[in-house]
Amino acid sequence: VTATVMSNMVLEDLLAKDGIKVFRCQVGDRYVLETMRREGGEIGGEQSGHIIFSRFAKTGDGILTAVQLLGALVQNNKRLPEMGAMMTKYPQILLNVRVADKHGWEEKESIKNIIKKYQEELGDNGQILVRASGTEPLIRIMAEGPQQERLEEIASAIAEVVNSELG
Repeated sequence: VTATVMSNMVLEDLLAKDGIKVFRCQVGDRYVLETMRREGGEIGGEQSGHIIFSRFAKTGDGILTAVQLLGALVQNNKRLPEMGAMMTKYPQILLNVRVADKHGWEEKESIKNIIKKYQEELGDNGQILVRASGTEPLIRIMAEGPQQERLEEIASAIAEVVNSELG
């Protein structure tokens, strides 16, 4: 399975129980498909709901995804709420910080340091993803982990530093 870096960490844990390897890639259908081709993946997608079934198509297809979901429900003799309950996701906080220039943010020591500090705090129980928007003058900050309140504090602290450096 191919999933973007934005996909919930619990997905990887759930699939690992059935011996399914998850390959992570950048956000975007293009990167999902590239990774699927490189790794031989059969299914890939984004948190946004764009799902690619490589056996049938090379792009996301909502109708195909619906048919595949219905097939899985029938095959497992389960209703949709039962299937959905199999995966309890970690909370995710997503903040967008409007900046004057989104380029070069990765070289800012204060930004690198605060990301490192909070990633170390979360350890294996969470993740922090900071990236420039591909289409807007934004830095996107995503924090994921078991405690929503703490994630809000972490994301806000990172946003403050990004704003002070690039705002």
